[in-house]
Formats: sequence, structure tokens, C-alpha cells
Amino acid sequence: MKLLLVSALALLASAAPAAEKQSLYRCQINTQDQSDKLHQYDVFDHRWGPGGQVDVHTRSVSEARTLLNLLPCVLKIDDVLNFNPPESNATSSSRVAALAVDPYFTAYQRYSAIIAKLVSWSQTHSDIVTYTPSIAVTHQGRNVPAIVITDSSVPAANKKTIWWNGGQHAREWISSATVMWITNQILTQKTDPTIASWLKQFQFVVTPMNNPDGYEYTFTTNRLWRKNMRNNGASDAASFGVDLNRNWDDGHWGIYGTSNNIRQETYCGPSPFSEPESSGTARFIAGFPNLYSGIDFHSYSEIVMRSWGWTMADSPNEVVLKKLGDGIVNAIYGVHQELYSSEKAAQLYPASGCTDDYMSNKLGMAGFTIELRDKGTYGFQLPPSQIVPVGEEIWAGMQFYIDFLIKNPNIPPQIPTTKKTTTTTTTTTKAATTTAPPKTSTTTTAAVKTSTTVTTKTTTTTTTTTKAATTTTASGSIAGTPCTSFGAYQCVAKVQYQCAYWTGSALTWGAHGTC
Repeated sequence: MKLLLVSALALLASAAPAAEKQSLYRCQINTQDQSDKLHQYDVFDHRWGPGGQVDVHTRSVSEARTLLNLLPCVLKIDDVLNFNPPESNATSSSRVAALAVDPYFTAYQRYSAIIAKLVSWSQTHSDIVTYTPSIAVTHQGRNVPAIVITDSSVPAANKKTIWWNGGQHAREWISSATVMWITNQILTQKTDPTIASWLKQFQFVVTPMNNPDGYEYTFTTNRLWRKNMRNNGASDAASFGVDLNRNWDDGHWGIYGTSNNIRQETYCGPSPFSEPESSGTARFIAGFPNLYSGIDFHSYSEIVMRSWGWTMADSPNEVVLKKLGDGIVNAIYGVHQELYSSEKAAQLYPASGCTDDYMSNKLGMAGFTIELRDKGTYGFQLPPSQIVPVGEEIWAGMQFYIDFLIKNPNIPPQIPTTKKTTTTTTTTTKAATTTAPPKTSTTTTAAVKTSTTVTTKTTTTTTTTTKAATTTTASGSIAGTPCTSFGAYQCVAKVQYQCAYWTGSALTWGAHGTC
């Protein structure tokens, strides 16, 4: 009893205050200045510019007033915290379809139900499922769970590892539901010859609920909460949390598409892997042999995204990864004619500290992110009637994905690395260069920004060493406003009001003077 009381008190101490009234506006962007200043808000659309319309989520009455003074907007939802989107006409048929598969998929399930389902699977399918109750413990004391699905008759050293991750952003309920759906498909079809063959060739590591605290908060307090529930030391609700998908140590943490403001939705945390959810998951995944590929599931926008996320430069595997992404999109379309797009992650917006780039850059995997349905009709509040069709189309995409990985067993690491990705094939540096588009130089280069001329030289020895070039030149920005030279600093790229600049000894990112 004493232990339970202490745990309850700890949970209350770390809980965020009640959220203020929040609204959703549809806004018309008329100028570049308006477009630039929207980066300070929670904009649901991923791309915007002059002449476009965007949905903007305001988290307080005062923030709504500031938004309305910035640009013309029409109120779309007055009180998003108490808004229940109407179901589509397909509700009854979708429910019947879900019941036919498993009643679990008739609704978005709470954290406790997700845990119960994982435990049930580990008992029902004990021949192929290993359940790990906790790979990390959250700020509020909840466990981050994982399961591994494989045929244990084949040694792990003789199999590649595939990782499916879900639920990093709390409000993206369809993410965890979809990861659970495709997991259920494998388990319930394990005797199918094709799937039985997969289980002999791969270990499927599944982490469907990466942000339990934030996820529960979306059910109890704030449906549109994104971050985890870290207490950052301030008293207001918006100050809580870290964006877990900006907290990964991908080699470019805290630089692009993120914020160091604790009240922003993309706050990257005080340091890379500062959060127990991201650091614990990373440690768990890194312990598996032959890491080959992984997908981080999010919503919304209907996009299959490949490397890189931090720069528009091609990854060394652009040719083969584009074929894989395009094939996933085609497979998805074949089910319900839902048209996803296939693109580099940075085409959505440049972002660093993300899971997919961590997979690629640090673990040598073919890392992907998939943004699930829809394209804005319901947004993050996708009705539960969509769980079945989303699951069906993504399962088709995963069937293509796995088949492609089987037929292409030698996709090399994204960057030269000492980590072996397979025990059955030999990967060389030459193989990595032959899959990439022709380069003007034999040195591996990676642009800091799409239009910048800054290069990163990589010395290939037994360990990869990255060194910023000492010659830098000014370049354009996303907004079209060039960064400029100032004082002893040389601006080289600009994203969301911040410029990269050369200090004479290091390439640093952040506002300094006027960019």
C-alpha cells in the first residue's frame, strides 16, 4: 500500500496542469512574413507558403488572439478538447470488418488495453513471440513495452532485424493502432508459407507504444497533445514535454526543424536522448544483430518517407530506397485507392533528431517514416472507423516491403560504418557508392541544406569521422531570404529563423545577429 501511495504521489507531481481552451483555425497566408511567423504555432499542415491555406491549432485564448492579428483565419473548431468528429458513412461496415478480425480494432485502445493485448499475444503465440514488459520507464512511471516475433528455431545471428515503431507523438492514435494491426496480421497468419518463411529470415521488433504518458494525457486532458510529459520546470501546461521525435541522437540533433523553447511542439529536449522513452528504446534496438530496416509510423499526410530527413541531399542508397518507397505506395493504393506519396523525408520539412535518421545514420539501417491517413479532413482525430482500412492498406505495403528486403538482401549501410548489417553477405564501401547517383567527387558529401554549398567530408577508416569543411559560402533559405555574413561568423543555411554559421572551429546552428 505504501509503495502504491508513493507511486501515485509521483504521478501527481509530474502531471501537467489542465489545458486552456484550444481551437482550430483555417488560415489564409498572403505574405512571406506571415508564412515565416507561422513556425511559432502548431500548424497541422506540413507545407505552407504565400497563397496557401493551413489549419492552425491554438493552445490558449491569448495565442488565438495573436494568430488572428497575424493573418485572416476562419474558426474551424471552437473547442478541440471536447470535439468529437462525426463518423463516416462506413462506420457500421468498418465495425463489422473489425469484429471479424478482432474486437480490439473497433476502437482506439487505452494504454492498459495495449499492454493487455501484447501479453495475450505472448501467451497465445508463445512459439514465435517474446514479450519485454519494459524497455524504458517514463517520467510518470509507465513502461514502454516491446515484442519480438520470429522463428526461434533459426539462430538470431542468421536473421536480419526489422523494427516497427509507433506512438511517439501522443495525438497520433492511428499510429499505434496500425502497428498493432500489422503485428496481428503476422501472428494470425503465422502458418501461411510466406509468413512462416519471413519468420525464419527476420526478427520483427515491435514497439507500438513509445509515449505512454503523452498518449494517456490525450485521453484524459488534451486530445491534441504531441510531446511526452517531462516536467520542464514551469507551471503552465504548454511548458511540459519533449518532442520525442526530435530527441534522437541522429548526428544532427537540435539543428533543423526543431526548437529549444520548452513551450513549442517541436522542443527537442535539453540534450540528445535526454528522454527515457527515446534513450531506452535506442538501447534496446541497438542490441539486436543484423539491423537491416525499420519504419517509424506517424500521422497524418499519407507519405512514405526515406532518408534523409535533415537535408535534401541524396542518401547513398537513394536509388534503391526510392524504388522501395514507390513500391510501398503502389501496394497501399491497390487496396482502397488511397494515394500516398513517396519522397525524401526532408521534402516534408527538414528535421533532425528523428528516429528514421537515427536508424540510418547511427545503426546502418534503411530507415523510413510513414505518415498515415488522412490528408486533413479529420487530421489527428481520425475516426476509429478508419482503423480497419488503414490497417488493410498498410499491411499490403508491408508485404511489398518485406518481399523487397528479401529480394534485395545487400542494401548497404547509409553511411560507412563498422557495424555489420548481415552475417550472410559482405558489404563494402564500393557497394555503397554504386547504389547512389553519380557524384562529382569521390568524397562522400552531404549538403547542410538543399541549396547550400557546404560539404561534410567523411573519412572512411574503421570508424566514421565527420569534419565540417573550413570553406563556407552564403546560401539561400527555405523562405527565399539569403543568410548573410556578419562579423567573424559566416552564415551558410537558414531554416525557421535560424542560420548555420562557421565560427572558425565548428559549424554551429542558431540565431546570431541577423540572418
